Amino acid sequence: MKLPKDLSFFSSIRRLHTYNLPTACQLFESPPSKDVWKAKLNSAVDQHTIATWREEIQEKHSLRYINTDVLSVGKTHHLYTYVRPNRIDILRAETKAKLLTGTYILQANMLTLISQELHSMLTKIYRLNQATLINQVLDCI
Repeated sequence: MKLPKDLSFFSSIRRLHTYNLPTACQLFESPPSKDVWKAKLNSAVDQHTIATWREEIQEKHSLRYINTDVLSVGKTHHLYTYVRPNRIDILRAETKAKLLTGTYILQANMLTLISQELHSMLTKIYRLNQATLINQVLDCI
């Protein structure tokens, strides 16, 4: 039996179920024309891709600001439509995308994160030093 990841004909027939396409028997009984099949296949793959994206957006907290109503396959986001193919513009576009999705940590947010971690570490060190100071005083008595 062929594995689902094999590149055989039978493995590709099994993948029809993934995209909610007709079974091989249905296609054999009434074969569509090449143009109809191509349009149906592209539509099914696009719908499956958009459904997968929507699931990922629901699962991942960093993607909560993405508008799922205007998702479309094959169209780039307007953020990337004006990017020239040079290194600086690509880096700027990546930073803009991080800002739009909320995954870019600003310096003010970074300082609050660092200060909270630093405060907890200093508190632990203070408690540890206070305990050793008391032990040293008790040893002297």
